[in-house]
Amino acid sequence: MKFVNVKLENDQFIAATGHDFHVLFLRLLLKIDHLLFSEIFCIFTAKTNRSQSIKKSMKRTIFVVLMIAIFIACKKNNIEEFDYPVLSVDITRMNPPSLFDIFRKIEIIPLETTDSSLIGGMAANTVFFNNHYYILDGLSESFYCFDEYGKFVKKIANEGQGPQEYFHAGDFVINESANTAELLSPFGYLYVFELSGKFADKIALPVPKYYHEIAVLNDSLRILLTKSAHHNEDQLYVYSTRSNIIVNSFYREDFASFNFNPRYLYQYNDNVYYYKPLISKVFKIDQHGYEVAYSWDFGALNPENTKLNKSEIDYPSGNNTNERLFKMVMNGQIKGIYNIQYQNDKYYYTLFNRSVNSQILRTNVFYNKRDHKTFVFEKFKDGFVFFPFFWCDDYVLATSASSSSSSKAIDPSILDEENAKKLNELKEEDNPFIIKYYFK
Repeated sequence: MKFVNVKLENDQFIAATGHDFHVLFLRLLLKIDHLLFSEIFCIFTAKTNRSQSIKKSMKRTIFVVLMIAIFIACKKNNIEEFDYPVLSVDITRMNPPSLFDIFRKIEIIPLETTDSSLIGGMAANTVFFNNHYYILDGLSESFYCFDEYGKFVKKIANEGQGPQEYFHAGDFVINESANTAELLSPFGYLYVFELSGKFADKIALPVPKYYHEIAVLNDSLRILLTKSAHHNEDQLYVYSTRSNIIVNSFYREDFASFNFNPRYLYQYNDNVYYYKPLISKVFKIDQHGYEVAYSWDFGALNPENTKLNKSEIDYPSGNNTNERLFKMVMNGQIKGIYNIQYQNDKYYYTLFNRSVNSQILRTNVFYNKRDHKTFVFEKFKDGFVFFPFFWCDDYVLATSASSSSSSKAIDPSILDEENAKKLNELKEEDNPFIIKYYFK
């Protein structure tokens, strides 16, 4: 299926996908020269005594003229065809929805606080599998398991120097077929634990050793991402857990990678997707390489409209690079940054950070896959912010924001009695809680 993107002279987009082409057809007809259209209309409708054969000939002529006019209008108006959806959105027009315009129910999941389950900071990663939450604490780097109600089950593993401990884990995946967790250390190791908590294996990964994210392609293949690649180095590696070799690698950029975003990989429908802060395209990854899955188009605010030199964002990646990038957004040198990307069967979603009056504006964009309508907002109409970290077709998991009234993610006033009670009972020293939004 071909996807059509049409830009008129005033930079307004009128069609994004092939099945919207009827809109394009009508608009193009209106752009045919008015006098020519009037003459054609008169000829077509006027009463005449000419023979039937002349009428048929005239109809054929009119048809040819219309097709030529449509072709010329198409060329003039810069119609582009793509093999992937182009999601054209005017993100300067905010239309914040209510939470309940998108979601039907909101559930609060307090993570039980005990001496053995203290979560010190933002989770490095959270996976919901077999009615359990598996959480890698971003501060202590301990690996926890909670049940579906948030009750603490066990600490599966600890960061440390012991023989069955790991040294610095930055990400993990669940191997569903083996019922194990694979914890990735950026120092070149994969630590395998049974979900019961038993240590299973420590695997020295093939070079290059600095891998920062991991995603599952299938039972035996993983995607490993390095965020510290040089200009001429691949960023994505296909790793075989059976043979412990890199079977393929790909994706290079004109400038070095950097750590601005917490994650660049996400999974949906057993596929792995990859995105970058300054690139509007989102890529689908497999063992053979990558292809464009879809692309955002924010017009003049596309990050690609900024031409960056290698000297401006260069290796080594890390805090200095992130600071330079952040300042470029603040002063308008960079139009904006894609901070989060997800999708499910209903929506494409991105969080796009851009500068407005020298302040960063967190712009959430929901793009409806069925009717192509969009919601663009910093906060919901109810006044709440949105911090998603996991998407599926039925629900989104999100973290709570700070206690500041200007950045609250939820309030008891919009919850049912049971969940309002859960929220009211939470104390400041308690573990973070999870917000579960169920889609309509």
